[in-house]
Amino acid sequence: MAYRSGKSKAVKAPETGLVQDMVRQFADPYAFLRELVQNSIDAGASRITVAIEAGEDDTLTTVRDDGSGMTRDVVESALLTLFSSTKEGDESKVGKYGVGFISVFALQPSTVRVDTWCDSEAWSIELKPDHSWKLRKGRRRKGSGTVVTLFQQLDADAVSEHRTACERSLMRWCRHAEVPIFLVDKNARKRRKMNRELTVDALVSVTEHHEGATYVVGLTPGAEGLSDGPDQIPDGADFAGFYNRGLTLYESRRPTFEQLEDVRFKVRSPKLAHTLSRDNVRRDKHWRKTMRRVSRLAKRELRRALFEELEQEAVRAGETRYKDRYELLARAGLAERIKASKREFWVPLAAPLDGEVALKWSTINRKRMLRSGLLYSPWRTGVCRELARRGVPVIWASPELVHSMNLRFGEQGIDLTFGQLTDVADSYGLLEPTAHPTPVETRLGAAITELLQALEVPVMRVEFGRIEGASSKFCALTYEHDETPLLSARKLRSSSRRLSESRVLFFDNRSEPGKAALSCAEEDLSGAAALLLRYAWVESWGPLNAEQNDRLLSHQLGVSL
Repeated sequence: MAYRSGKSKAVKAPETGLVQDMVRQFADPYAFLRELVQNSIDAGASRITVAIEAGEDDTLTTVRDDGSGMTRDVVESALLTLFSSTKEGDESKVGKYGVGFISVFALQPSTVRVDTWCDSEAWSIELKPDHSWKLRKGRRRKGSGTVVTLFQQLDADAVSEHRTACERSLMRWCRHAEVPIFLVDKNARKRRKMNRELTVDALVSVTEHHEGATYVVGLTPGAEGLSDGPDQIPDGADFAGFYNRGLTLYESRRPTFEQLEDVRFKVRSPKLAHTLSRDNVRRDKHWRKTMRRVSRLAKRELRRALFEELEQEAVRAGETRYKDRYELLARAGLAERIKASKREFWVPLAAPLDGEVALKWSTINRKRMLRSGLLYSPWRTGVCRELARRGVPVIWASPELVHSMNLRFGEQGIDLTFGQLTDVADSYGLLEPTAHPTPVETRLGAAITELLQALEVPVMRVEFGRIEGASSKFCALTYEHDETPLLSARKLRSSSRRLSESRVLFFDNRSEPGKAALSCAEEDLSGAAALLLRYAWVESWGPLNAEQNDRLLSHQLGVSL
């Protein structure tokens, strides 16, 4: 069945008939751009330009290519005859049904003009909504190509909506096309390239080229915040995309393909084809073979790539102060589908251990301190450095990530014999004396020593510095003069409050009482010393008794009470 030839006064599209039924098959009227781009690619175009120009009478939408063009025989036998196609039997072509060009009438243009040229031929075809057409010789040009122009009568608002709809259609159907596609707004003199690389919004992905097809497979977990691109994938959603020559055959943002949960993938293959209705990919033998390959990539290569990058980021995090990307990768590795094992899961250390800044979980488990369980810290502290000096690893991670680790490895039973991962700040405290005490600290320490002598309480000396970790809640603590002042929480509860001639009384100069005493000591040294000592005494040993109060006051006043 052919379009009616010759002149016709009617310009209104018929409401029924085979051609009109074919027009209605395109649920998206702007899919006509996909069909024209597809024809251009099949014609061997190296560049396609879609231009929109609003004139006084008509708005022109033009699709131009530098493909092979059409001879008169092709125009009359393929372009103007339904279901006749020069692409039949050629698997290198996208379209095979010869109905795509009909989609130009979905927007109800007043006229569609096709200009095509090749070798020594040039033709111009004018088509009307009633499907009548005129064929005449066209203007000869160099090379070859085809220009399809739609004429529409649109007001200013409709023109703006039309531009937006064309842009969305090209982005939806043609963003991965193998040839450059440009969208031109002639009125605003703007040009935008619509092509995008074949990638997926994923934290980690792998790409494989096989038998003329390209596969890109990525992980859904960890991709939060990355899905604001042209794919428009909601956070946490999977994705599947199938393309031929880069043109969209089918996309799903929540695929339910077996064994592909938490996976985002795209496949560009010349062997994939769309259904007759053009709204899905044909589920034939080529599709089934494609899905088997995607599943293999997701199960093997993607997993391998994830843990290779996790190792690199763990080392990078251990060498710097930043671990954001590491934590995203770690959460992806701990996801239910991946199920990281202790031999492949890498973690950064809060302090280097024997020159290593990151280790496998299995290695850390062997190096942990006897009976201490596994330790972590959200911060790099002196406690972490002191533990590393003693050969105890501390994992550098956030509490949220540690919770995921506990869930994963606790269920695996990976030697969490002495409990889950615990915060090092709850398990150890560190007293770090000031390397070079200030004159005020020296005088205040001497004043406190005199007060202790008046109370007949023996200590070796008084020091100022920083208290970290489990001991940071105290204003003052004591430790044996010959030991490194790293104290376990258990030891803090028992021995750190004892006073004797062999112990050092240590004040935290960052605590509120410590800062206040140091600030007042310049004007009232005796009063500052008494107030700080009283605060520390009440904190550790309870209120002073009447005799102790009298002795302290007597020493301050310099009189006998």
